[in-house]
Amino acid sequence: MGTDPRREAWFGLGAMLWGSALATTVAGLLMMAMNYRAQGRPRLAWAVLAGIVLVVVPGLCWVFIYLLMSVMPHPVGQVLALVGWIAAQPLATLTMLGTSHRRAIAERLRTGQPMRPAAHAALVVIVVWMAPVLLFLLLSALAGLVVVG
Repeated sequence: MGTDPRREAWFGLGAMLWGSALATTVAGLLMMAMNYRAQGRPRLAWAVLAGIVLVVVPGLCWVFIYLLMSVMPHPVGQVLALVGWIAAQPLATLTMLGTSHRRAIAERLRTGQPMRPAAHAALVVIVVWMAPVLLFLLLSALAGLVVVG
């Protein structure tokens, strides 16, 4: 089988919230999926990953586009929409974690079980940001080929 779930390190709630603030809810949910895998619950981890790809990422894209289009002529509205968008990410992650995950993390901390360092959360944030950057570079290169010819 695998290793003992009590020895596997988890991401803490703070790491998931900061990850969500810096790289959308996708980072927080990705860390949550890694926690489920560390718990020895791989099916739940895969379900969370599938939810990220099939529901969360498309939903975030559509909501962001809608926000930008609805406040386009209003600079103050753009700033408020952006601030609200950034603030909503960790709140959405906190809501999705639910009380059971928070309690499990608190129990791990109380009993001194291992937690992942903040650097691991930073790596998840970097990986999440790499996806749109690489997609932008790919689409830019394809657009360049079409224009050039």
